[in-house]
Order: sequence, then structure tokens, then C-alpha cells
Amino acid sequence: MHHVLNDTVGQLIPPGNPMAGLRNVVLLMMGVLLLKNVFDYLQSIFVVTIEERLTRDLRNALYDRTLRLACRSSIARKSGRSSRV
Repeated sequence: MHHVLNDTVGQLIPPGNPMAGLRNVVLLMMGVLLLKNVFDYLQSIFVVTIEERLTRDLRNALYDRTLRLACRSSIARKSGRSSRV
């Protein structure tokens, strides 16, 4: 574990200056947090876009089906007769 940490962030912590190391680690954490939030925002935009398109497609399909059913029922009835409620 020590070897992995030393290879990844070891260069950010200079041996003689602990405050510079702390600053570098804090800046690294802030950068990672910023990237995470950007990707969370992009994910939310992507999900909302898909939800809106799905809702639109379902609404259009339901509307088309309603029009076809209304058309069939009006053709099947004789002129002047109304349907039962």
C-alpha cells in the first residue's frame, strides 16, 4: 500500500516542506471533487434528456393510438347514432 501511494501522490509531498505537501494534497482533493461534480452534472443532464424523450415518444404513441381508435369507432357507427356512455 505504501508503495502504491508513494508512486501515485508521493511526488506531491516534498520531504522537507510539510505545508507545501498539505497544500498539494488539498488542491488534489479539490480537483477530484470538482471533476466528480462536473460528471454528476453531466449525468443529470443526460438522464433528464432521456426521460424527456421517452415521455414524448410515449405520449405521441398514445395520441396516435387514440386517434386510430376514435377513427375506427366513428366509421363503424351508422350516421346519426351516438355511442353508449
